[in-house]
Amino acid sequence: MTNFNPRGIFENCANLSQQVTMGVTRGMSKMASLGYLSASFTADAQSDVDFLAYNPITGDVKKVQVKTTTYKREGNFIAALKSGGKGKGNRKVAKDFDFLYVLDADDNEYIIDYNKIKNRTTQITLSEDDKVN
Repeated sequence: MTNFNPRGIFENCANLSQQVTMGVTRGMSKMASLGYLSASFTADAQSDVDFLAYNPITGDVKKVQVKTTTYKREGNFIAALKSGGKGKGNRKVAKDFDFLYVLDADDNEYIIDYNKIKNRTTQITLSEDDKVN
């Protein structure tokens, strides 16, 4: 069970799955604008990687985890790192990815290197430093 409460750019989403799909497709589009081609898996397959991003010029491959958020505290959006499972006790934090892409309810996009957040266990506060244009 989730606390699905669509707001902002997600207000027309009928369910969390639609919000997640919106995040993944926007993440793929952002990586394309940075020169990467994307390869996806089954929608929300509950793996650590939501899609692979391949740069055909450099040969670089990045594993990308995607999150969406509508939760704001003290003026900053918060992205939950735990996901999956049928209840809070079964949820896990992804560890096998290179970039975390986050889309917030105000239509801001963030790309965060895994090494910056690898010691976080539940959530991260999104900052202007991680925002991408």
